[in-house]
Amino acid sequence: MSPFLDLSAWQMAFFVLDYAIKIFAIGFVPEGRRPSSSTAWLLAILLLPFIGLPLFLLMGSPQINRRRHRIQQEANDAIDDAHKDVTDHPFEELEAEVESIIKLNRHLTGFPAVIGHNLGIHADYRKSIQAMADAIDQAQRYVYVEIYITSWDETTDPFFQALARARQRGVEVKFLFDQIGSFKYKGYRTLGKRLSEIDVDWRLMLPLQIHKARFRRPDLRNHRKLVVIDGERGFIGSLNLIKREYKTTDRYWIDYMVELTGP
Repeated sequence: MSPFLDLSAWQMAFFVLDYAIKIFAIGFVPEGRRPSSSTAWLLAILLLPFIGLPLFLLMGSPQINRRRHRIQQEANDAIDDAHKDVTDHPFEELEAEVESIIKLNRHLTGFPAVIGHNLGIHADYRKSIQAMADAIDQAQRYVYVEIYITSWDETTDPFFQALARARQRGVEVKFLFDQIGSFKYKGYRTLGKRLSEIDVDWRLMLPLQIHKARFRRPDLRNHRKLVVIDGERGFIGSLNLIKREYKTTDRYWIDYMVELTGP
């Protein structure tokens, strides 16, 4: 076969594959997606099919494998079981409209309505961290922490020292932090070791561990910032556990944490 015929065969194969990718994109990408998102992905795939399609499959596909479905179902079952004996709300009588909203919330989230108290918003960065550390010092049973970005530095040290003191008292401490959100900051490589040294039960959220055949979409991260103490006191907001300027020298983030009590 002459080189000319080989080249034509390759050209034909390239042509067929190129159009197959574009037809697939037009039929599959817009399904169940916002128009703006669909347009962006379609443009990427139609203009650069051999780059756009791998990126879409990596970060844009809504498909979830069976293992993730199974884990989500197990989580749903655990939540339902934990609250199965709790009524939808603790009030004797409510207006019909309010009660319907509460029942809809219970149906959609699995959580009942309870009575809690807002102790205020912590707006000062260092004082927010110190307030959480002070609350941890009062823990008697457990401390559960879920934070997107975590760095053990001079600003966050009071928080981790409070966790260490809690473990010394025999308080259970569980800590979740995001791998992608944390790995680019100083001290990440030794963070797990330092947490283990103070006997904290820690885990990475949504890690990319290809060497363990575990892969998750890198663009879907867990951005929650939660601290729960004894199931009666909690902090929720936007503050990550890292010094206020992160890696910059001329920009400071303004973050808040709301302190709550209740069941």
